[in-house]
Amino acid sequence: ITSTGFKVTTRDGSVWTVTVNGSTTYTYGQGTGTLADVKDGQAVLVQGTTTADNQITALNVRVAGDQPDLVSQLR
Repeated sequence: ITSTGFKVTTRDGSVWTVTVNGSTTYTYGQGTGTLADVKDGQAVLVQGTTTADNQITALNVRVAGDQPDLVSQLR
């Protein structure tokens, strides 16, 4: 995880490079989040524009946080 993005592993084992920018919005649990809420091993949902081989520019990053309902939805 860096200031410009992070990598995620999907359910099928594919690894995606996620690029974030000033337009990226974040949700953490039921509230507003930040890039700092993205942690290794955390369930996330990324919505955005795919640009190339397994690369996505994130428009929205939803981090499950400690919300069990969201974790089950995102995994």
